[in-house]
Amino acid sequence: MNKEYGQRHHTLLNSEIRKSVTRLFKQYLASLEDIQYSHNIAVDKLKDQLSPENLDTLDYLSDDHYSLVRKRILDAGNESMRDLSDLLDNFEITLKNNNDINFGSKDKLVETKRVKKGSFYEEEKK
Repeated sequence: MNKEYGQRHHTLLNSEIRKSVTRLFKQYLASLEDIQYSHNIAVDKLKDQLSPENLDTLDYLSDDHYSLVRKRILDAGNESMRDLSDLLDNFEITLKNNNDINFGSKDKLVETKRVKKGSFYEEEKK
């Protein structure tokens, strides 16, 4: 297998994995925001009917709790991308029937390379 194609395929697959995992944890974050919005509406409706102590007990999704859950979602997504990227490093990638694959128009092809930034990898345009 041509090493250049293998690296391009590896980069492509890694990029697609990152996009999918990112899309997944963005959906979790959007769901968390929906829950927070609904919770805040419910708490606001009960403000006049409950004592401040009871209202405080009911308000389970405080800003601190929301931030903690949000951080856990982001940490889990980043950890998943790191784990999948590390696993992918153990494989040589080939495509069925065609080693020459181009994405985008021939005029606008963008080459990328994988660069470690902090504790995770990012795709960087060359």
